[in-house]
Amino acid sequence: MPSASNAAGAAAAARPAPAPVAGGEPLALLREPDTPCDPNAVRVEWRCWCPGQVPRRENAALAWALERGIAARARISGLERHPNPARRIRFEVYVE
Repeated sequence: MPSASNAAGAAAAARPAPAPVAGGEPLALLREPDTPCDPNAVRVEWRCWCPGQVPRRENAALAWALERGIAARARISGLERHPNPARRIRFEVYVE
């Protein structure tokens, strides 16, 4: 069962995407253990563009899995027009 989230991190999401983003597109999940404010940080990327991170309240188990080489994948599950950039992209994470 996938876990659905909005991207966190308004600064990254505020930068425009390099191309039109569509639902169903695959996303890369990259660990960022050196992030000072969150040692469990997991960056979300699409075509080398970072729309944000997995929200802190949801990233501990995913960080644990990624550090142990457990396959995880993500995809865009929805797009919204929202004044808060962190709420514009909704994504699902699948741990295999």
